Amino acid sequence: MNIGEVAKCLKMSKKAINLYEEKGLINPSKDANGYRIYDNDEMVILQEIKILRSLDFSIQEIDTILLAHDYTVFDQKLDKLKVNEFDLQKKIQYLDLIKNDFVDNIIINKVNDYQELFENETNEDLKEKNMYVDFERIFLNILLFTNVLTLGILDVGIINSWVLLIILAPVWIACYALLKFPQSRQFFYKMYKKIKM
Repeated sequence: MNIGEVAKCLKMSKKAINLYEEKGLINPSKDANGYRIYDNDEMVILQEIKILRSLDFSIQEIDTILLAHDYTVFDQKLDKLKVNEFDLQKKIQYLDLIKNDFVDNIIINKVNDYQELFENETNEDLKEKNMYVDFERIFLNILLFTNVLTLGILDVGIINSWVLLIILAPVWIACYALLKFPQSRQFFYKMYKKIKM
């Protein structure tokens, strides 16, 4: 295949394909007229590059994976994404609180409450402090478990349905609060830290 056919087939730009050749990631052969011919090997590599680029791997990281066969880059990328996810969750957690403080015109008086936002955590910091906690997933699992448990207990008839509802209502309210209100996430995080110590 020529470069135009490859670009159309893989939905890549010719400029990108030329860049990958320039960086040594692919090495197409040439025909008698000097035109590049892309065989199946180049097509496979270009598809791999496309997948890695969609996951935001840099050209240098792709080089390390494809040419040096160093797959630790995947672990490094995952660690970086976890740090980024924690940072994003931290911002989500504070957005409603800070909005309210701006609306009430008291943000200046509460700056010290938001010191965590000014800290740039590294993956090592997160591991050391045990700060990377996916509370949403934890509580959704708890919610799912309690619902299955509820159906099982009601089916067997061990406990009156009203008693069971009274017992489980606080769990459901806590799950909802965690997903809806940033203040609850702060509370549960403080509780989590105390339990982990």
